[in-house]
Amino acid sequence: MKQLFDQKDSYSTFSEQFLRLSEDRFRLLVATVKNYAIFMMDTNGLILTWNEGAKKLKGYDDNEIIGKHFSVFYSEEERKNGKPEKELVEAVKNGQVEDEGWRIKKNGEKFWANVIITRMNDEKGNLIGFSKVTRDLTQSKIEEEKLRSAYKELKDAVEEKTADLAAALVARDEFLMIASHELKTPITSLKLRMQIGLRNLRPDVEKMPTKEELVKFYTQSLEQVESLVKLVDDLLEVSRLQSGQFSLVKQDINLSELIHSVFQRFSEDKKLKLKITPGVIVHADSYRMDQVISNLLSNAIKHAPLSEIEVELNVSPDHKRAFFSVKDSGPGIEKDMQDKIFQRFGRLGSYTHIGGMGLGLYMVKKIVEGHSGEITLMSASGQGATFIVSLPVKEFHL
Repeated sequence: MKQLFDQKDSYSTFSEQFLRLSEDRFRLLVATVKNYAIFMMDTNGLILTWNEGAKKLKGYDDNEIIGKHFSVFYSEEERKNGKPEKELVEAVKNGQVEDEGWRIKKNGEKFWANVIITRMNDEKGNLIGFSKVTRDLTQSKIEEEKLRSAYKELKDAVEEKTADLAAALVARDEFLMIASHELKTPITSLKLRMQIGLRNLRPDVEKMPTKEELVKFYTQSLEQVESLVKLVDDLLEVSRLQSGQFSLVKQDINLSELIHSVFQRFSEDKKLKLKITPGVIVHADSYRMDQVISNLLSNAIKHAPLSEIEVELNVSPDHKRAFFSVKDSGPGIEKDMQDKIFQRFGRLGSYTHIGGMGLGLYMVKKIVEGHSGEITLMSASGQGATFIVSLPVKEFHL
């Protein structure tokens, strides 16, 4: 029996020595770990131990941090909100708490940390302190943010393209409706005129049309055909603009004379006033500039039929820019609608009763920009509209 007790005492002594050796090795292991900040805290959150990983990650030496409260690693806002204390309360209640967030190093630099705080008990289950393990996940956080940012950019791009597609479909439907109406009007008129003409030319009709009546009939029919040709030409022009096949044949032209020539075609309208500075030479496509001037004049006459329309051409004091303007005193255009009229099929709501597919000003803008120029609009509701085309001057002769 005595021998048995001696063996038990020997085993107990060995177990205690092995346990102390294991504890020493564990403390040595924790102390030398460099990839994790591992340290102990008392029941109030004061730091009791400090390993190499904690020193490397947070920048504090042992003598700088031991005895301080672990809240030093949190932002001022989190300290004011009591976040460190709340984590200790949760660790006491649940045995452990895990959190991720920004933490502060000694030099004030932030890093993204994964933190695990574990409750430590004695043999009787009483709280004796806490262990805290911290990992630096800053690089993972940066990659995650990059991925999230890329996803957001992709999502925004998809939404933008989807919105563009939806807008394009709406524009297409509006165009088909407008084009159908605009094309149908001259076709219907021409069909009616042809039916009347055919009826008058039947053998059973007693009175045949006179030469004058036939001339009038064919003249009016030709006008309807020309309207159709104009609509089709406008559609082809827009198609060329969109496909990049729009070309300009530029040469030196007298802009003053060109404006005067176009003005003469509209001279039957007694409300037109012309004021031109002579001798303005620009390097431009004569045919396209004729389109610009004609479109602006016809646009003013169409939308402000009772208004006096002023056409002017001036040059800048340094003779480097020419300014061609068409001004009316019609109903004007609301500020938030002024960009719309330069878009394809752009028609103002108040002008939907007026013919046209909303292509004229779109083409004007594209042609002007193709000449290194710009077109601006000055207008307000009820105060008329002034379109101003600015072009570079090649020569100016007083």
